[in-house]
Amino acid sequence: MPNARDSTSGTFPMFVLAGASVALMLSAALWQSFFGNTQSSKSQALSEPDPVADQTVNSAVETPTDTSLSLTPLGASVLSKLSVAYNDLATRDAYSTTTRTAAIHDITSTLRPDVTSHIYTASELITTPDESRARLIAYRGDLQNALKPLLENKQYELSLYAHYIATKDPNDLSALEQAALNYHKATLAAAKIIVPEVAVPVHLNILNALERFASTLATQAASVSDPYASAALLSSYNISESDVFLSFNALASLFRDKISS
Repeated sequence: MPNARDSTSGTFPMFVLAGASVALMLSAALWQSFFGNTQSSKSQALSEPDPVADQTVNSAVETPTDTSLSLTPLGASVLSKLSVAYNDLATRDAYSTTTRTAAIHDITSTLRPDVTSHIYTASELITTPDESRARLIAYRGDLQNALKPLLENKQYELSLYAHYIATKDPNDLSALEQAALNYHKATLAAAKIIVPEVAVPVHLNILNALERFASTLATQAASVSDPYASAALLSSYNISESDVFLSFNALASLFRDKISS
């Protein structure tokens, strides 16, 4: 795993900050592509209090869109929810920067994009009833070797994502796609090692967490041109990354109990 994920190194606040930065940039993108357009129309209407013009603006508010964007199905879903939220604010004349930001936060934080990934089961593993200390040490070594592709990920994935959003540097996007591939390679390799039966639940959690994280990264890379989908996928990123942390913490606890004791 990249050193940036070592929560004991003091770097955890840095990638929390990176995540916040991405969220702010995506919020700005949503503002520009959705709320910016509709608010501009509303401001123009307010400067000319004409009943016919007001009716025209109200109709536009109901279905605001940005046809310059290439929306994914997920992005279209987010856009639809934003449209409903904006229409509600406009109807109640409650539109402001604060309510806009709250609407974006509520929508993107509650969306749970369907990121598909293979789910490993115990029947796919090669297991052994040998739970001796020596066998567990061998398992630990095998797992470390299987995870070597992750050492090729030199940069924190969320930083790559944030930098691409800010600069549109294609090298960042390529690196993010390669990082996803490395997670997938590591998962495939880890699925082939011999696992002591006592470690099966933990091992399955690791495999599924890594594979889901790989799929999340790949989906993010494929959706970078869609700010609506990108905002929603941050929630998937946070959850899948947390699952990776938790799965390896459980593994460390198993090794402490069975090897160090």
